[in-house]
Formats: sequence, C-alpha cells, structure tokens
Amino acid sequence: MPMNKAPALFAFFSCWSLVAFAQAQDPALSAGGLAPPPKVEGQGAAPGADGTTGEPGTGSPDQALQEADREDSGRGLEFVWLNGEAGVTYIDLGALSDNNLTQPGLPSPDRAGYLVGGGLGVRLLFFTAGARFRWAKVTNNFFKHWSVGGEAKVHFPLGSFEPYGGLGVGYSRFWDVAVMADLDGNSVPLPNPNDPAGLHVRLLGGADYYLTNMFSVGLNLSGEMLMLWRAATPGFPASDVNSLDATSVGLAVAATAVAGLHF
Repeated sequence: MPMNKAPALFAFFSCWSLVAFAQAQDPALSAGGLAPPPKVEGQGAAPGADGTTGEPGTGSPDQALQEADREDSGRGLEFVWLNGEAGVTYIDLGALSDNNLTQPGLPSPDRAGYLVGGGLGVRLLFFTAGARFRWAKVTNNFFKHWSVGGEAKVHFPLGSFEPYGGLGVGYSRFWDVAVMADLDGNSVPLPNPNDPAGLHVRLLGGADYYLTNMFSVGLNLSGEMLMLWRAATPGFPASDVNSLDATSVGLAVAATAVAGLHF
C-alpha cells in the first residue's frame, strides 16, 4: 500500500470507531440523526386520525370553550326566550297619593285579584332584555288592568337552578274603575267615566329551574309603583271628583308561577 494513503485510511477508521462507540453508549441516536426530544410535561399526545389528541383536555380551543360552558351551567348557550305566567296580585291605585281620584276622606280603589301574562326577549350570557304584557282582574269586578313594557334582568346560573333580579318600565291602563263615593252616608263604589292610566316602574326577582336545556319552571315576585292620571269629565257638578283632573301614585305587588322556553 502506498505510504501516502495511510493517513487517510487511519482517519476513516478512527471516525467510524468513534461513531460506533457513541451509538453503543446512547441508543437514542439513529443513523438518520437524533431521536425526537422527550415529551414536555403537560403536552398532549400527537393528534390521531380522527383529529383528537387521545388525552382529555387537549382538544381544540372551541371544544375547550364548549366544555367549560357545560361545566359552568350544565346547559348550552341561550339566545331567545319566551314565557307565560299566572298568579295573584294586589293593587292600590292611590296608596302613596290621591289627588281627586276619589272623594276626599274615602279610600282609593284597591283590591286583590288574579293576573296572567307573558314575555319574550333575547339573552346575552348572564343578561336578558325583552317585553312583557300583563292582564289582571280584581275581585267583585272592582276594576281591570293591563300593562305592557320592557324589562332587563341579570341572572346567576347555579347549574339547573337560576336566580335573577331586574327592573321593568312601561305603560299601565285601568278600566271599569269603580271610585268610592259617599252616597246617602254610605261609602259605595260608583262607575268612573274616565279611567286612569299612566306609567309603572317595576322591581322584580325570582328563580327558574331548568327541567331540560329548553324548558324551565319558576317563581316570580314583583312590586311596582304606578304613576297615574285621569282627565276631567265635563257635565259633572264642581263638587264631584269626576269634574276635575286627577292624579295618583299607587302600588302593586304580584306573585306568579312561570313556565319558559329557551332557544
């Protein structure tokens, strides 16, 4: 063998020996290079053919958000709601003030009765807004009442149980009101030609229980202030309250059972 090839052969066999020795000491090395680094703690496994990771809690961000929502309330997102209600009410048209609504010294119209109503609206996370209609009739046909207005509520989801509180404002109308009058020394209800109407401000609270994701039952309690007016009726004697414009500030309370649908 020529002498000038000896150094090259020596260098080749030296490198080959070093590589073989390194592979014997560290089996993680391969002929194609280094093996993949070890999995960092907390990382999920590589996605499988179905797009899942094979380990819980390592799905896509959308899946994580949906899972968090289910764990929070046990239900999916809600966008539209509607409900119906029925219960009892007590209304006093002049509880706080009565200016010509009734004859001086006589009680203002007040009675207990029954109430029905319904509402619909939209929901964004813990907040709802919508419109509500109520119709009431008090005992002995003393007067009837309807109201329509808007309301806003904040909800506190606790799984299937959901308390809430809110505020409503709107228009209230009374008709067939029998104003108390003094007739031959007796206090009796007499028909009133012009019925009062006005605004209401309603505080409300209650709770719903979701039997399913779409259907709930619950209880609602409300109290409202009534700011009413009534126009004078021409042709009555000056001593009669019907000949004068009238205003009053009344109060009303109600308790109703509620059934609702949620979408």
